Amino acid sequence: MSESLRLLLDVIPLGLAAAITPTLIGLQLLVVAETPWLRRALVVLGANALAFVLIMVIVAAGFAQLPDAGQGHSAGLDKLRFGCALVLLVMSVYFLLPHRDLQVKAQELVERKVAKASSWLFFGLAFYMGISDLSSFIVLLPGLHDVTSSDANLPTKAICLTILLLLALLGTSGPLIVRLALGSRVAPALDRTYHWVMANNLRIVGLMLLGIGGYLLVTAVMRAG
Repeated sequence: MSESLRLLLDVIPLGLAAAITPTLIGLQLLVVAETPWLRRALVVLGANALAFVLIMVIVAAGFAQLPDAGQGHSAGLDKLRFGCALVLLVMSVYFLLPHRDLQVKAQELVERKVAKASSWLFFGLAFYMGISDLSSFIVLLPGLHDVTSSDANLPTKAICLTILLLLALLGTSGPLIVRLALGSRVAPALDRTYHWVMANNLRIVGLMLLGIGGYLLVTAVMRAG
């Protein structure tokens, strides 16, 4: 398998997992189910993109200063991947426990802000939801390290980082694309999806953490073999 393809396959599952931020997804679903909706939906997507870009640039720049930058994957246990796996698995235990009050409060917050927020306040809320989502950024760490440590050429690394970002933004870009493609007739389905996401937001995060934590643990051990 070529280094470019291997690197791409490494970042795809991590980008998809990073997109799973239920409160932010719920916010976007609620927005696109409204009329008018496009301006606010673009604000949410822009705020989400800014949060991911800032973190990815800072972390990738830091990883690029490490001794293994551009050296290719060394033999042995991937300690960063293994450590992130353990943290995510521990976090999953908390999120999979019942937290009914927290789920209700999160839904009330989203609906209250959507009802009266200005565009700037809306941007700030979406940015805060994105930048404070610790689990998504922990998920991204192994992927960013894979890119900086890879001996692939610069264009390949840039493509992989772009794909990682685009996948991480699916939580807010997906509902927008669906509404653009299907129009107002899909609004009721988006509203129902919003209520399901908000009713299960902590469970969704817990399952994501469990799944991606297990994936990182297995792949870290496999790299040591």
